[in-house]
Amino acid sequence: MDAIETAIGDQLPKEVAKKMKKMTAPQLSKFWNTFSDRAVKLGGKYSSNDAMEQTLVETFPEDKEAILEVTRPPSFYRPSGYLDTLK
Repeated sequence: MDAIETAIGDQLPKEVAKKMKKMTAPQLSKFWNTFSDRAVKLGGKYSSNDAMEQTLVETFPEDKEAILEVTRPPSFYRPSGYLDTLK
């Protein structure tokens, strides 16, 4: 959890942290492999926050809004409808 929270610069939403604590070793391995793949794809544009945000949203799509609340600036900085653009 500490590594994830360091990458996003904030605490995980409680519902996501609870789910992560229940993940099996193979599920956690898949999560970190996905994060690693995302980081490689970002290449020179690499940001641990961006790679982690994308990995968390892919792993827990039902918690997308809660995840984005901690990985993105406050809502008044966001363009209207931007949540729909992250798929």
